[in-house]
Amino acid sequence: MSRRLVVWLFLVILLVAFVATSAANAPDGTGAPVTLHRSEVTYSGTVEQEGSSDVRVAMVPIYNTMVDGDSPADGSATGADDVVRMLDAIADDSDSWDAVILELDTPGGSVLAAEEITAAIKRLKDDADLPVLAWMRGTAASAGYYVSAPTDRIVAADSTFTGSIGVILEYYVAEKLADKVGVSQVVIKSGKLKDIGNPLRAATPEERQLFQTIIDEAYGTFVGVVSKGRDIPEDEVRKLADGRIYTGTQAKELGLVDELGLRRDAYDAVAKLIDAKGVDGSDIEVVEFRRSYGLLELLGADVQPSLDSLASIGDVAKAVRGDSGAIQRLAGPDTHQLGGGLARLEYRAVIGG
Repeated sequence: MSRRLVVWLFLVILLVAFVATSAANAPDGTGAPVTLHRSEVTYSGTVEQEGSSDVRVAMVPIYNTMVDGDSPADGSATGADDVVRMLDAIADDSDSWDAVILELDTPGGSVLAAEEITAAIKRLKDDADLPVLAWMRGTAASAGYYVSAPTDRIVAADSTFTGSIGVILEYYVAEKLADKVGVSQVVIKSGKLKDIGNPLRAATPEERQLFQTIIDEAYGTFVGVVSKGRDIPEDEVRKLADGRIYTGTQAKELGLVDELGLRRDAYDAVAKLIDAKGVDGSDIEVVEFRRSYGLLELLGADVQPSLDSLASIGDVAKAVRGDSGAIQRLAGPDTHQLGGGLARLEYRAVIGG
């Protein structure tokens, strides 16, 4: 490939990214930009439906896996920090809004992300006195259901995958692989449990029990959130909360969602929730917010996943050949810490085993 062609390709990428950035920050159809600002981060609003009434609803999307921190620019996950900033910004400007819709299409995510978003929902309801509706699309399972439970009303499609009420902790053990390639590990630690979750050895019974205690505690919190949010006794929730996934229809029969429907039905439901007389779902203005990214962020989002994938493939190949550094990189720098390396504690949906 010639140098001139490389330069032209780079310029084309810059132009495409610039257009995408401009579109993301463009004004809505009314001619005035709709934005939220929080902690020097801007969230651009798109008018999904122009209403004929004064009722105005903010929609906050939660797509893909829910993670701690910010959302990646490539849209592969939703960061709890972004959701919390949006909800808090709406709460600060509560006079401009009549309700909030959480638009969910997520298989779940981290414990911390779910807890932070749930706390923001509580602030929105209690401090700003704004009703919140959860609209479940394709999937709203595990942590997706966790954040839905405390809302005022839940709407799901017949075929929505939801439920999966439970907690899972998992990590991989590469002990046999290490033995096969002749890799050994030296561990010098201050206490016998300091390297718990070490991927180069099997867990001891004491370690497994410690992990189970952590899982049971997180599970109890999850059950409590569902029980309080849905007004179902905890013992009844535990009967439903064995980790299984329910369809929207099944969830409705079990009291886990309030009604079945699609987008228009969600709009009708939030109009009833607001209790604005003479106003139905087709009369309300709905503004959906997303984070605005700069040009360099968008370019980085396109390049970094590919680089990471190539690096991971290379490390797997090196690990098979006995490269101890590659094995450690795959295991993660801090596998003894929950949420680091291969060990992670999260709410998530697992479909098909």
